[in-house]
Amino acid sequence: MNLLKLTRIKYLLTFALLTSIFSCTYTKSFPPKLNDKGDAAISEIKSANSFEDIDLQEKTVSGSQKATILTVRLFNGKNLPVETDTVALKKLGKQIAEQIKPALADAKEVDSYVVLFCTRVIDGSTTHTKFTGYEYTSSEL
Repeated sequence: MNLLKLTRIKYLLTFALLTSIFSCTYTKSFPPKLNDKGDAAISEIKSANSFEDIDLQEKTVSGSQKATILTVRLFNGKNLPVETDTVALKKLGKQIAEQIKPALADAKEVDSYVVLFCTRVIDGSTTHTKFTGYEYTSSEL
């Protein structure tokens, strides 16, 4: 009788462990690999709208489905469309994503591109950042 209870408990624990392993989502972030056109593309984007800084981050999310997302953060750009003009800002974001895509060494691996227009204000030891962002699938670029 006790052996039957121990076996049942062992099966339940194994089931719970396997369920938790296979139902989790794992995220891995890393800098993207750029090809020989990468630095030129970033410099062109940076100078076109006088961005102070550009940050690229690639993220792989695995779980029930695997997805790779490239996030492009553009800081303190000048001469950008106003935030209320979402059509113009979204169009500019798409143009930037279209410039970044051919600069990636593994562009075929990226499922979507997120372009964030960030405003960063440093006040002493405090940094305030606000952003407006848009996502584009690889197929629409």
